Amino acid sequence: MPKELQIVIRNQAKGREATPWLNPYRERFAQAAREAKKELEGTKLRGADKVQAFNRLVGEKCRQERGSP
Repeated sequence: MPKELQIVIRNQAKGREATPWLNPYRERFAQAAREAKKELEGTKLRGADKVQAFNRLVGEKCRQERGSP
């Protein structure tokens, strides 16, 4: 006996959940990322080195805005 083919359709949510309390954090992170991108534009870093430098810069900028060490 051949097996029957079953098609299962589910609604999958797209995008992020509605979390308006996170919006200020998202905005600060986006601003820090834009600033870090501008600072790294002229560098010769490539690959993992560039990613690590970018992450370090974004982290520093986020900490500066928040005011913690």
